[in-house]
Amino acid sequence: MRFWLLTNPHSGAAERLAGLDADLRRQDVEVFTPDGPEELRRLLVAAREQCDRLIIAGGDGTVHRVVNGMAGDFRHPALALLPLGTGNDLARTLALPGDPQAALELALTATPRPLDLLEVTSPTETWYGVNVCAGGFSAEVTEAVDSENKQAWGPLAYLRQAAGTVTELPSHEIALRFDNERPRRYDALNLIVANGRTAGGGITVAPRADPRDGLLEVVTVQNAPRPDLAPLVLRLLAGDYTNSDLVATRSARSVEVTSDREILFSTDGELRRMQEVRFRARPGALRFVAGPS
Repeated sequence: MRFWLLTNPHSGAAERLAGLDADLRRQDVEVFTPDGPEELRRLLVAAREQCDRLIIAGGDGTVHRVVNGMAGDFRHPALALLPLGTGNDLARTLALPGDPQAALELALTATPRPLDLLEVTSPTETWYGVNVCAGGFSAEVTEAVDSENKQAWGPLAYLRQAAGTVTELPSHEIALRFDNERPRRYDALNLIVANGRTAGGGITVAPRADPRDGLLEVVTVQNAPRPDLAPLVLRLLAGDYTNSDLVATRSARSVEVTSDREILFSTDGELRRMQEVRFRARPGALRFVAGPS
């Protein structure tokens, strides 16, 4: 079996691979550090013919760029993840080991499983998410967390920024159309469309999401007076906020979103502002190595 390992030269993951050099050489793993989207695209085209399993060394953003660089042809090669990013939220959903050596062993030996993909379509383009697309407050937090804070604080950078942003919570009048049903309207602070369960470095934003059930988990946080939101934040940090009266959840194959004005969305950490967008589950589109649970 032919193994390639891909890392982002600008993420710091390449430095953290140094301790795995002997293991990579022993398994004849070829290591690539594409510098820029065009070099990544050429590498992924070559991987279709020359590689059986592509190991992605990095975090959710690196996985996002690889999957979108596959240009819609997700059949080959199979993918595995060596979680060396900041948030590593996809790794949590996939139950991957936190220890790099154990994660590499799993990437080399485990059988890939089907993994759903999140297809996102705006009026001008289509792209893909693997973990979570978040719109509103949580995306504003992602935008505000700069690379310096991510390096210094790790996953805590997201919570640190959220604490400083919580005093300003703009809402949006949105309509959600699930599976071509009649639209449902909300005054929303936040919208989560999830394939995975966590975002922001381990915060459980969609506890019932399952990336192998062919469905999206949609979580809407509705606007309310600030004192009513404080218990919701505590529930979020405790692990399940979806039983709050301010939170609406729905599983669906697709959801169309329209808003009174543009919403900032973060798809696996990649930011776009949109007023109209459609999300669709792509069941089993990827072949991805996951942990045993």
